[in-house]
Amino acid sequence: MTRLQKITTQRRIFFYSGIGQVLVISCCAMAIAQIRWISAAAISPLIIGIIGGILLGPYYHKRKRMAQGINFSAKKLLRAGIILYGFKVSLDGIFDLGLHGIIMAAVVVTGIFLLASNIGPKFFGLDKETSMLVGCGSAVCGAAAVMAMESTLRSPSSKSSIALGTVIVFGLLAMVLYPVVYKLGIIPLNHYWEGFYVGGTLHEVANVVGAGSAISPQTEEVGVIVKMIRVILLVPLLFIVSLTPAGKKGGKITIPWFALGFLLCIGFNAAVPLDETIHKYLIWIDTLLLTMAMTALGLEMKMSKFKEAGGKAFGLAFTLFIVLLIGGLGLTWLLSHFA
Repeated sequence: MTRLQKITTQRRIFFYSGIGQVLVISCCAMAIAQIRWISAAAISPLIIGIIGGILLGPYYHKRKRMAQGINFSAKKLLRAGIILYGFKVSLDGIFDLGLHGIIMAAVVVTGIFLLASNIGPKFFGLDKETSMLVGCGSAVCGAAAVMAMESTLRSPSSKSSIALGTVIVFGLLAMVLYPVVYKLGIIPLNHYWEGFYVGGTLHEVANVVGAGSAISPQTEEVGVIVKMIRVILLVPLLFIVSLTPAGKKGGKITIPWFALGFLLCIGFNAAVPLDETIHKYLIWIDTLLLTMAMTALGLEMKMSKFKEAGGKAFGLAFTLFIVLLIGGLGLTWLLSHFA
């Protein structure tokens, strides 16, 4: 074996070793998420994965040979996970809500993303990419949306880490706050329209499930459907962004092909009735891939980068949180009175 062949073999070993260690940590995160009290709190394995990655990050920063495998998990496996995420979306449930669900999702996604993209650089001193990542996470579907937008913008992982931090904090805060406020009788909505409010304004699907189930089964069901409409709107959002200056690298338009795959999976899921066991396996594989991507991102994250823009990003995310809290309630109230 020549010296070049030995170097190539070593690189492959370290590459697969990096992926393998991300896999092990991710499986641990998924196992932890199954613990009764954690599962009851609707804390997703994606969140556990990124927290675990952040905690173990300093150890892996010293082992740069594994960086390529970890980066592959954060980028490539993420796209596969986004594609398979389409099997979680039910078109029948979306059609049941009619035009109101589409209006709720479209106004939230468009309004929050545009607001973040404009006030982030102007009022908080953030760069355009970080502002868009924070806005996408708040507007669409939390961590998965941030990672999908990162792939479209081809932005550094450090910026995604900042955006993901805001999604985790404010998503969990909202999940706890919404049921408490509703049960105090402050929110003038019935269980059905509260589902619109929860699904239209919370960050993660897991947040919607957690908050909705704490209010009523109807709130949870409607909330998840409205949330899934927001997830579908990620596809046109990514295509529009890919046509903007921020989405072009080197004068080329970056087409988010994985978004098309996501859309195809939604269509396939609606057109072809899959065996329940097969469907469960696809969902499990999707969760594993997304958890691996989040874990890898956590491993790549350096606190020094996070601290540089952390305060500004959290200021932007807090502003978006308040707009969702108040503006989302107003929008839901209007829709309920014109139904």
